[in-house]
Amino acid sequence: MPLVPVERADDDRLADYVRLRETSLRRSLESEHGLFIAEGEKVIRRAVEAGYRPRSFLLAPRWLESLQDVLDRWPDVPVHVVSEQLAEEVTGFHVHR
Repeated sequence: MPLVPVERADDDRLADYVRLRETSLRRSLESEHGLFIAEGEKVIRRAVEAGYRPRSFLLAPRWLESLQDVLDRWPDVPVHVVSEQLAEEVTGFHVHR
């Protein structure tokens, strides 16, 4: 699992998360590509257990340890490590879980 530290909201590697903020694009991406954001440890675990393959992870450092087993299942999936402030800026919602 490649850890990818990201420090700027305009980093191209975060494009999926930025685009999912915009309602019209989100509807298109969700229906056309099955792309969605799973927020919180429980939801991420449920999605993976249900058979969804993650395209990437966007995590604050505090979540790396508790989700290590999930991340280990997907060693080729990038893990974008961001501050909680940057996560909120990118996704448009308060990261609280």
